[in-house]
Amino acid sequence: MVLGGHSGSYSAGQALRRANARTLAWVDNAFVVRYRVPMVVTTATSLLLCVGFLLLPLAGTDLSAQVARGHFFHRHGPEPVDFRWYGGTLPFGYSVLTGPLNALLGSRGVGAVACVLSASAFAWLLTRLRVRRPTLGGVLGALVGIFNLVSGRTTFAMGVAFGVLALCFVVLPERQLPQRGWRWRLGSAALLAVLSGAASPVAGAFVGLAGLALLLARTWWQGGALAAGASVGLIPAVLLFRDGGTQPYAVDSMKVALAVCIAAFFLVPARYLALRIGVVLTAALVVAAAHIPNAMGSNAGRLPLLFAAPVIVAVSTLNGRWLAAVIAAIFWWQPPLVASDLNHAGADDAERLFHQPLINELGRRQPVGRVEVVPLANHWEATYVSDVVPIARGWLRQVDVERNSLFYDGSLTPASYLEWLYRNAVEYVALPRDVSIDWAGQQEASLIAANLPYLEPDWQSSNWELFRVIGGRTLVDYPAKLVESNATGVRFTVPAAPSPATIVMRVVWSRWLALEGPKGCIEPGTDRWVRVRLQLPGEYRLSSRLGITQPSHC
Repeated sequence: MVLGGHSGSYSAGQALRRANARTLAWVDNAFVVRYRVPMVVTTATSLLLCVGFLLLPLAGTDLSAQVARGHFFHRHGPEPVDFRWYGGTLPFGYSVLTGPLNALLGSRGVGAVACVLSASAFAWLLTRLRVRRPTLGGVLGALVGIFNLVSGRTTFAMGVAFGVLALCFVVLPERQLPQRGWRWRLGSAALLAVLSGAASPVAGAFVGLAGLALLLARTWWQGGALAAGASVGLIPAVLLFRDGGTQPYAVDSMKVALAVCIAAFFLVPARYLALRIGVVLTAALVVAAAHIPNAMGSNAGRLPLLFAAPVIVAVSTLNGRWLAAVIAAIFWWQPPLVASDLNHAGADDAERLFHQPLINELGRRQPVGRVEVVPLANHWEATYVSDVVPIARGWLRQVDVERNSLFYDGSLTPASYLEWLYRNAVEYVALPRDVSIDWAGQQEASLIAANLPYLEPDWQSSNWELFRVIGGRTLVDYPAKLVESNATGVRFTVPAAPSPATIVMRVVWSRWLALEGPKGCIEPGTDRWVRVRLQLPGEYRLSSRLGITQPSHC
């Protein structure tokens, strides 16, 4: 028995050692000598750039939105409706993963980790495809990755990281995989494509485009895995939590992206068939995004403007001088966003201290249903002020264009502005002083400064002016009385008489809304607002909840 026991232990130990040896051999084969230089150089470059990024003061046009979403999840958890912006938005329609990961690691931390992962994976991918210049292409990929971070697009960076990893699994050689390797490879690629779409719908759409390119190149299983995975990842944004809206895309910007696509098509060798098909699909995407109103809009230009230079450097057969000229031209055509973001790094309005006097004043005036804050260039009001009282706008351009079109279509006048303030139940308007204003808020700021008769100056500080809207509507109709309006809902009371009653709440209708209180129900009303049918007096709260059914719907 003793000998038998020792024999069993020996056999188990031997099997474990053999398994470990196979695993180590697999890892070593996946990281052969030709991979080491591109990956080490690219990873080191990305790490250094990300450390520099983390040492920068707060910067980036989009960073405020990322911070705001992290704050919301940290304080309130997975609430399906965020009442802080635009009368209510759906955080999971923007990203399923941004809120929890930003709450855990911070927005810039998430972006830095994603940037290093995507740069390393990109270098491995280039080496696996045996391109001419994998190291230079990888380093350039790390550089454009940090450009993306400087603009604050940490959500997109996360989606790109998952997407590039998905591409790596698609091209992984089967001899480097365990048994049933093709299933494991395609399953992993599909899962990473799902995560890419869940992290960033824009990145997920790009992964789906890559899958379509592989399908058209008759690489059926790999293309199908990417396309199917990306489609599943986009379900929350497209079907379950869709905010809608239109992203503007200037025709001049589209022409630049299209020119980059044309250059890439002719500079990518014909043997990279799927890549050339992808370039054609990208060109079609940017043209369609500029001419057909859609939520993608100018985001479509990210694919050629960010990835064309690294890919061309890696695969092109041009000699050094001509190649350098082409890459210089591509970078010259880039929008001046990064330079502008670096120029605004460390601006006073990026800190809570700048907004604190206004926050204190609004806190003193509670309950306040909704405030219009003229948007700053980097939209930090959407992060700080909305924590105290919901704001009429926010930082989601597609929704702003759809729900507040007068700031974009040239119809903003004193009369239309008054109608907009009344319709959105704005009680106060806050105008910042001596700071850069978002381009879609500059005409509004000029109107307010012209002493509109329906805006009464009510308070001011060194950074802010606050105006009361004369004769404005309240967030909840009579006979209800507002008790509290915050990030997760609206609390109000209804007197004993008259009852029953039907009131309008100026909150945007969503299937995820829920009503708590003595006896009542909610339904979509006119002008997109919520209609509340109340049977009994008492205190009610409109909030949101995840669920297949909503018992409080009429």
